[in-house]
Amino acid sequence: MVWSRLNGKRMKRAVKKTMTRVDRQLVSLSKHQLNHRYGGPVFIIGPPRSGTTLAYQLLTACFDFGYITNFEARRPYIAGIAAVLAQLIGLGRGKAVKFSSEYGRTPGRFGPHEAGQFWYRWFPAGEGVYVKAGELGAERTQEMRKYLSFLESVKRKPLVFKNVYHSARISILKEVFPEAVFLVVRRAPLETAQSILRAREKTGAGRDKWWSLPPPYGVPTDMPWPEQIISQVEDVYREIDEQRTSFGNDRFFDIGYASLCREPEAALRDVESFLKERDVHVRLLIKPPESFEPGPEKSVSDADYHALREALSAHDSKREKNQ
Repeated sequence: MVWSRLNGKRMKRAVKKTMTRVDRQLVSLSKHQLNHRYGGPVFIIGPPRSGTTLAYQLLTACFDFGYITNFEARRPYIAGIAAVLAQLIGLGRGKAVKFSSEYGRTPGRFGPHEAGQFWYRWFPAGEGVYVKAGELGAERTQEMRKYLSFLESVKRKPLVFKNVYHSARISILKEVFPEAVFLVVRRAPLETAQSILRAREKTGAGRDKWWSLPPPYGVPTDMPWPEQIISQVEDVYREIDEQRTSFGNDRFFDIGYASLCREPEAALRDVESFLKERDVHVRLLIKPPESFEPGPEKSVSDADYHALREALSAHDSKREKNQ
């Protein structure tokens, strides 16, 4: 029985290795050049719990975007083959959209996926996730661009991706994709912080345990949890704004989470106009729901709310002194 199990594992590894090689060969054969027809790619960024998933769902549901589906993301080592299969079986056509998610995970085979394992083919995992231009090397960056070119050729649409860890990769993404556009989801820091606290507790991490994307200087383990969470929100936004200043405001667009919830169609029309001006050829095909419930301004206990508010005030005061 043990021998049979070992043989089974070896067989799976051999099949995976072979399929990965086939997938890379398939992608390498493509002559398609990214951006020659569709524009983009488009990256949705922001801190965790800032509303990036809702923005992703609305863009993929209401615009004619290509994206990585749940079906494809569950097969990251054969991303090219999975994209072809999804296209052949018509995955997502005539879909009924459910605007629900759980910590970035959307329902259904055709739901949009943040595709972490797909991106980890090129980017580091763990705490050291901030990558600057030139750090990946020519081979990885060329392969990444080749894969996105292939996905665009298969889907025959502009591509949009959402992954909060892309907030740490703006520099390298701009290097690999000079034509890239970044949509920054902006949510009130205190609301985002409360949502992160609830996520820490609900996912089993606990309020004192780190959860999701760290700030640029790494996980601040020496800080109390309220300061950790506020730093996570504020310093991720600061990193985005610094990269925005470095690369120019022209390729960045802010989406206010409150406005997106209150008037989704108006917010999407603004996005549509911005993208068209940057040669990303999409149009609003489906009207979104009239509105979404953004959640209460206060969603934690009085004590926790007070602790986070005090940490935010202290963080803002410190930032003003350093300016």
